[in-house]
Amino acid sequence: MHPLDEKYWSKRDNWKWWGYRCLEDPRVIVPKQPRWTGYTLNFARKRALPVLAGLGVLILLPIIACIILAPQKGGLILAVSGAMIALAVAICHKAANPRSWTNQTSPNQQPEGIRH
Repeated sequence: MHPLDEKYWSKRDNWKWWGYRCLEDPRVIVPKQPRWTGYTLNFARKRALPVLAGLGVLILLPIIACIILAPQKGGLILAVSGAMIALAVAICHKAANPRSWTNQTSPNQQPEGIRH
């Protein structure tokens, strides 16, 4: 985790009984505490509820379609359910650390190739 994200994430004041809320943290999706328990939303961000709705649709729509279109195929429903949940977890994992895919560096770190 990026040091700035760690600073916000580790503050106990940003964690309430219902989740995470930090205006300074730019992320919408953050790892829970402890990290291995999954992800949660940063409810201080305006995009938190649309992201929650989008993930719900991403998971539920294909499952409902399988139940309606192929009710006797329990294996298909189970496979689609697992795939959609795995996709949602992968999206949350990537979104929880946006600096990993934007090539941003910390303020004290120089990009590769620049030497003083």
